[in-house]
This record gives sequence, structure tokens and C-alpha cells, in this order.
Amino acid sequence: MKSLTKPISLVGMMGSGKTTIGKILAARFNVNFIDTDAMVVKSAGLPISEIFATAGEAHFRKLEQIAVLAAISESPSIISTGGGCVVTPEVLQALQSSTHMVWLRLTPQQAYERIKEDQGRPLLQTANPLQKFTDLLAAREGYYAHAHITADAGGNDPQKTANAIIEALSPDLN
Repeated sequence: MKSLTKPISLVGMMGSGKTTIGKILAARFNVNFIDTDAMVVKSAGLPISEIFATAGEAHFRKLEQIAVLAAISESPSIISTGGGCVVTPEVLQALQSSTHMVWLRLTPQQAYERIKEDQGRPLLQTANPLQKFTDLLAAREGYYAHAHITADAGGNDPQKTANAIIEALSPDLN
């Protein structure tokens, strides 16, 4: 296996498989897997749903920015980002310039089916979560499109998605 010269960052909607595929890639490259949501939870000492409820989304996005920038500095690594991190301009710019940015793309219906039972998703606590998913993807798609690589994450085989990412990255690996 060739080696990484800079981190791979995985971006996309919640439920796109960033954690699952990230762990597969980390094992394949024998590098650290970093989950920025877990970093935020650890630093705040609160679950993400409580951060949203008590301090609001803007505060969460600031904590997320700190986590993403810290994760990028751990090179090489595989970074699983929060679904909305790309809306913060400094985060998007850092991911584009300092990582192999990979968008794990899937439809709102596919993402919703994967996480509909997860009560810890504050942005889904609404009367029509599928519509919320559709609206979120529409709002974020333009940011995700800045990724260097787009990988279909809608299938059910994360190994195949990981293989496709490695294949797409192969010209940039040592």
C-alpha cells in the first residue's frame, strides 16, 4: 500500500458513512482515525445534542472548527468531519488546502434510512426529518462539491467505497 503525505478528510451528510469508511481507510493506510465530532464532545464534556440545546449551533460550529484544524495538524491521518463543518469558510478552506478532501455522496433518503433511529442528532429533531435532510443537503451540496474526490456512499458496501477512494487517490500517494 502506498503512503499518505497529508490527511484524508471525509465530508458529507450525517449517515454517509464517514466513520465506517474512515476506519477502513485508517486501517488500510495504517494511520490514525480522527472523529472531529468525538473531539468536540470530549472538549465540551457534553453530547452534541446538549451543546446545540444549551449553547446553540454557532457555538458548536466554533468548537467544530477548533477540532477540525487540530485534526488536520495530525498528518497523515483519516479525518471524519461533522456533516455541517463545510459551511464554516475557514474549515472548508483548510480542508481543501491541507487534506485530500473526499465527499461521501448519497441521497437524502439513503442517509435518512441509515440514521432515522438515532435520537442524538439535533438537526433531525423535527416533525419531518426526511424533509430536513433534503433541505440540509440542498444547502450544503455546493460546499461538498469543493471536495477533490466524490465517492458514491449510497451503496451498502463500505469496503467498495473505500477501494474507490484509494483508487482515485492513487496518483497522489507515495
